[in-house]
Amino acid sequence: MNLYALITFVRSATYLLAVGVVSLVTNTASGEVFSQIGSPFVPTLVSGDPGRDSQFDTAPGVGENAAFATVYDNFTFSTDLSVVNFTWIGGYFFDDGVAPLASTFTVNVFGDDSGSPDLASPAIFTDTISSATLGESQFTAGGFVLREYSANVAPIAVTGGETYWFSAVANVAFADNSWAMAISDAPFDSDSFQGTQDLIVDPFVLNNDSFDYAFSVTAVPEPSSLACLAAILGLRTFRRRRRNS
Repeated sequence: MNLYALITFVRSATYLLAVGVVSLVTNTASGEVFSQIGSPFVPTLVSGDPGRDSQFDTAPGVGENAAFATVYDNFTFSTDLSVVNFTWIGGYFFDDGVAPLASTFTVNVFGDDSGSPDLASPAIFTDTISSATLGESQFTAGGFVLREYSANVAPIAVTGGETYWFSAVANVAFADNSWAMAISDAPFDSDSFQGTQDLIVDPFVLNNDSFDYAFSVTAVPEPSSLACLAAILGLRTFRRRRRNS
């Protein structure tokens, strides 16, 4: 192979490699939204209730467990992405403008343990978010007063095809008010859990339910994928400018 042929081969191989990488990044660079919220949202009743308690009691009585009820529901994405937003719907027992509301919500994401939330391991993500910073909107549907919450978060890397478990808990004294996560009207797999422990001496019980909760997760391409694409495009621009000069 002479020098000209070698240079031509290397250029062709480099171009094909660059095109292949750009194609790979492009195919995985589109974001995804996992949603179990119908549009418009229509409350789903289970045993006459539109939701299930998910609350941390900020003023528990003697012998009561502050973390007496938490709901968990699963989500997954087809490719490696970064989660940037959680949205969920819930409601208070008293939403009359008088009863105290939660000043903060705690959001967690857990890994999977054989089809249930891996509560024995540290949460993949946890944050306590002020209600004042949440995009919170009140609406009435099916005769129930409900609220939709939206929390933007720092990117959380998730692996495509893996199962993760989302939970949102209202932090408010149970004696003042109670909060529940709404049941989904657009179920994904009709599989969720509620962990309960009313009294400190009670055993922790993780109940497997046959319905889903009303929440959505928005994810975007991982920063590394975007950086890779930007580097490739920058290299091609540099080479093009060099040829033109």
